[in-house]
Amino acid sequence: MAISHSGTRGKAVERLLIACVREHDWHQPPPEAASLSQVDQDRLLELANRHRVAAAVGASLRGCGDLRAEVRAKLNLASRAVAVRQLLLESELGRIDSTLRQVPWLVVKGPALARGYYRRPELRSYVDLDVLVRPTLLHEALRLLEEKGYVLLDRNWTLLVQRLSGELHLRSPRGAMIDLHWDLFNDRATRDSYAMVTDTFFQRATSLTLAGGLQVQTLDVLDTIVHTAVHAARSGGDRLVWLKDLEQLVLAGGFSWDELAERSAQHHAELAVSVMLHRMRATFGSPEIPDEVLRQIGGRGSWRVLGRVVDRVAPVTRAGPDGSLTRMFARATRADGRSAAVELGHRLIARARRGGWAEPDHTWDAAHPHSVLYESGGASAKAAFFDAVGARRPGVHHSQ
Repeated sequence: MAISHSGTRGKAVERLLIACVREHDWHQPPPEAASLSQVDQDRLLELANRHRVAAAVGASLRGCGDLRAEVRAKLNLASRAVAVRQLLLESELGRIDSTLRQVPWLVVKGPALARGYYRRPELRSYVDLDVLVRPTLLHEALRLLEEKGYVLLDRNWTLLVQRLSGELHLRSPRGAMIDLHWDLFNDRATRDSYAMVTDTFFQRATSLTLAGGLQVQTLDVLDTIVHTAVHAARSGGDRLVWLKDLEQLVLAGGFSWDELAERSAQHHAELAVSVMLHRMRATFGSPEIPDEVLRQIGGRGSWRVLGRVVDRVAPVTRAGPDGSLTRMFARATRADGRSAAVELGHRLIARARRGGWAEPDHTWDAAHPHSVLYESGGASAKAAFFDAVGARRPGVHHSQ
């Protein structure tokens, strides 16, 4: 159930949190920090951690004398943890690069966003790596990685075949978690709703330089924006880190709104991009994105209008850890308003039956048959999975 902190003190914490996260002059605290002595700093820390923006909050409040010592220490610890993880995971990318010399691959999400678009890369927290290969090369990429000591965690080949899962989970010899994708979306429903074809991402890929000078390939800026928006929506759109990603992408530029509208249409992602850009604008207040741009991208449909209402009455900062209307609306967003409305109806009915917002997630419960760790299917199902993935035709959007 969502936790209510909507009183005066709660709203003050939310305003300060947002001020610390949105783009500002990082050499000094935001003006809202003047209220620091009056706000619930424990609540501020809780929200910063939940929204994965503790590094940004710590950087914003570094020079504030009113910040309690124990809160400052925890924010500093979180910032150091982000820096260490970035160093370790970027080093891991170097090892992946040397292992997959004969297999083209792209890095997406965490390090691609931090190094490619963030004005201050050290503020972007991520805990694993997402690597994309072509469907026809998934089995070969896995073989090469396993030869170097990477361990495949997935065991439920029956489930993977049923879902035609878009990723496999690996652990590196150094303990880093790797999501090896053949598609950017893990579930079949999302792939069927959107027209995102892995082969086109490789055709448009661009170079990215990591901190150590390593050159890797990643999505171009337009594909990055569309994927970031769709991923955020499918994940619930209720974490400030995802809105910060979109803010930094918009501020970095390198594209026109006409180009973004065209690319969003190519991917059948107009609604998701429009909904998430509006949520980012409604939360941070800047960068200013004109209404006509959101209409150009997402049309004038009722789903986009409903999204505005949701963002106003159920802001992201008040979304509880177990779920909320904000999260449900974003996750229901599909390629068109009619499909989205049907999905929202299904989710509302399911919530009523559950009696709460929380949705069951058995991904890492090895005893549950819906977990990827659950032993099922054996060698025959494993072979069937790779055959099904390898049979995907390059450059073609497969839908039911």
